[in-house]
Amino acid sequence: MEGQHENIERLHTEADGATGAWRANPTSECREALADVLGQLIHALDEHMRLEEQRILPLAEKHITAAEWHAMAGESGRKSPRR
Repeated sequence: MEGQHENIERLHTEADGATGAWRANPTSECREALADVLGQLIHALDEHMRLEEQRILPLAEKHITAAEWHAMAGESGRKSPRR
């Protein structure tokens, strides 16, 4: 899971860069580069979310209270940019 998180973060950074490049120079080459990295990111997120649903959520349901879950979700949301 940690390796997946690192890969998702790397792809997110690449997608940000490819988006900036495409906005600055909207050529077919830049568009294809952006589409490629977004495709990789979507695949990585889908795989990760599927694995979390299969392995993590059943454990969370057994060992974490609803209040603890809401507190964790609220804390993780604070780290996300508001834009």
